[in-house]
Amino acid sequence: MNLRLLFLLLIISLYTITSSAQTLNVPSQYSSIQTAIDSAQSGDTVLVQPGTYIENIDFSSKNIVLKSSAGAASTIIKPANNGISVVWFHNYTYTTEAILDGFTITDGGQITGGGIEFFAGGSPIVKNCMITNSGNSYGAVGFYYSSATLINCIIYKNPTSALYFDASNWSPMFINCTIADNNGTGVFCGISPAPQLINCILSGNSSANASGNVKISYSLVQGGFAGVGNINIDPLFVDRTNNDYHLSQYSPAIGAGTINSNTPNYDFEGNIRPNPVGSQ
Repeated sequence: MNLRLLFLLLIISLYTITSSAQTLNVPSQYSSIQTAIDSAQSGDTVLVQPGTYIENIDFSSKNIVLKSSAGAASTIIKPANNGISVVWFHNYTYTTEAILDGFTITDGGQITGGGIEFFAGGSPIVKNCMITNSGNSYGAVGFYYSSATLINCIIYKNPTSALYFDASNWSPMFINCTIADNNGTGVFCGISPAPQLINCILSGNSSANASGNVKISYSLVQGGFAGVGNINIDPLFVDRTNNDYHLSQYSPAIGAGTINSNTPNYDFEGNIRPNPVGSQ
């Protein structure tokens, strides 16, 4: 077989694999998110309409996209079983093609990572999500041997510390995230390697906003934390009492972040960033 023919066969094969990806709709085709995931194959998208879904979500070792059609404010997941995490990634085979996008995760179990647990969780991406009222003394979001990335997420008002890092040689990353008003630390890590935070806001957590082996840059950390571009000042949220964590017009966090290959071009609500003026 000549090289040209081999190349053509490879292109056809790749096209066939790509074109076979499907979108599974909830609830019009599947009554629950988990039944759609169970029917999905890696490469598929599970698209969820607005509503409150009472179930625990297991990505089942599949590199799929689980996405809401209308965003986190109107698409909520609460646990059916409070003894396990609301969302669970538990396989090293997860890549950055495993994506959770646009949900509120709430009322999670009183366990490690009651909201989301990355247990030997590979490298999935969670973006545009809100995690609240979840977890116990071991954190609302838990990491164990996972280099997961959280982008444009708000982790707020959990009855525990926001994050928990167990023994690991993997380093999670947080980009454009707000970690505020949790009953414990915002971010603390006593192990190595260090989790990394960039363009984040850490404010109002009942213990230290940031401490331990953590790498933070271009972020607002109330109480201060060493790192390039970090500032120590009130972020001036619109109304944190009523869970409005938008930045008010004169917030010092507006335009204080950085732009590089790791940072997204859009914020939590799909607005182009950076936007140096106006309410965020």
